[in-house]
Amino acid sequence: MWEHLQKANFFSINFIYITHLIMTFKNNILIKKNQISYILKKKTKNGLRKSVVFLCGYRSDKSGTKANFIEKLRKKYGFEYLRFDYSGHGDSSGDIDNLYLSDWINESKVLIEKKTNYPIILIGSSMGGWIAFYLSLVTKKKITWNCRNIFSYRLYF
Repeated sequence: MWEHLQKANFFSINFIYITHLIMTFKNNILIKKNQISYILKKKTKNGLRKSVVFLCGYRSDKSGTKANFIEKLRKKYGFEYLRFDYSGHGDSSGDIDNLYLSDWINESKVLIEKKTNYPIILIGSSMGGWIAFYLSLVTKKKITWNCRNIFSYRLYF
């Protein structure tokens, strides 16, 4: 049996998965009866002292193309990176048809205030751009840059 697992590359796949889990904090936080799924990547030792927060669009999630593009930038520059699914989106609980923009604004605000550790760079796509704009006016944490709807065109890797 072990020979078959080794031939199937089973061990290296598990090692990669375990390594990924150690470096990634994938968690849930309860906000107004909904479990909000988020991924927080900590700043590297010599990384930029900024917290980048990605706010996805309506019916998008934390695993989309834009969020993954920012993850590639994080690997290069080492900043702290927070991305999450609004309630009713992706891995978060809730029925999207019974939720409002105000719910998603509140969830964004709570996560930013509780989970980020450095001055914030907000990056929003579509609806997330509007949420980023609003949060830049009301959040207590320091916003160093607010980049709204920057991803108007498809990104190619």
